[in-house]
Amino acid sequence: MAGLLAESLFRVFDADKSKNLDFSEFVQANSVKNLNTPEDKLGWMFDAFDADGGGTVDGDEITNIVVGLFRLGGIEEDEDLLAACVFDVIEAVDQEGDGDISKEEFVKNAMKCKFIFNMLKSKRG
Repeated sequence: MAGLLAESLFRVFDADKSKNLDFSEFVQANSVKNLNTPEDKLGWMFDAFDADGGGTVDGDEITNIVVGLFRLGGIEEDEDLLAACVFDVIEAVDQEGDGDISKEEFVKNAMKCKFIFNMLKSKRG
């Protein structure tokens, strides 16, 4: 899973899909620490985990987002807790109930999920 997290993060910044970061892509990657609003952070997370670049995330990609947040937050990856968090995130963000979550849907609704709200709140400042 660590490889998946690294691949997801790299994919966000490799805008030209060259499998190398040029200077402008590096500058963009370095500026991620300047994401201030929850909406900015959520949009960035969505882009990082939209594995196929299709503009939507599904249940597997939501699972990857939650696992990534667990790891960033130093939370033990208990299988039951992970499943509960994934369920809560999907419940909050998939307002259309179709299993395909658009970036707009994700950014607009993710803060309704207590897990994501608490993770982003703890990273503010």
